[in-house]
Amino acid sequence: MTLPPAMHRLTAGIRGEFIGSLLIAIYGVGALVVAIFPTDRIDSKADVWTQSTTGWIHSITAFVAYLSVITGMLILTWTFARDARWRSLVVGSALLAGAALALLLVQTEGPWIGLMQRLLITAISGWLIVVALRARTIAAAPEIVPSESVRSGA
Repeated sequence: MTLPPAMHRLTAGIRGEFIGSLLIAIYGVGALVVAIFPTDRIDSKADVWTQSTTGWIHSITAFVAYLSVITGMLILTWTFARDARWRSLVVGSALLAGAALALLLVQTEGPWIGLMQRLLITAISGWLIVVALRARTIAAAPEIVPSESVRSGA
């Protein structure tokens, strides 16, 4: 199972779980589109406005994917705070989401954009890995089923 459906299932019934999981899924689709459509070389601000169609698809998709995943990270961090199984992940999740947001906001054209994008991807990937590991742990944990005597009130 991929991460967005697992997140949806493991946080079911908690406010934000559906939209947060959907936004993470949009990022995944966006990452595939960005991989298919390579970027153009951008050496100056003028190059931004003279991109090829492929370059525009790459740039617009990347921007939408980044906004989606960061919003999803923030929403799911809020969701994690409402579930005891996820609560210990809240601080780390919030720090990685905040770092990703900050790195998105400082991106401009120029020589540092490549480094900033790689740091952004590192923060997003770190969040995805930590959440996936927690989801795996939660999914593997045995479900506690009340015994018959507890259910019957005896």
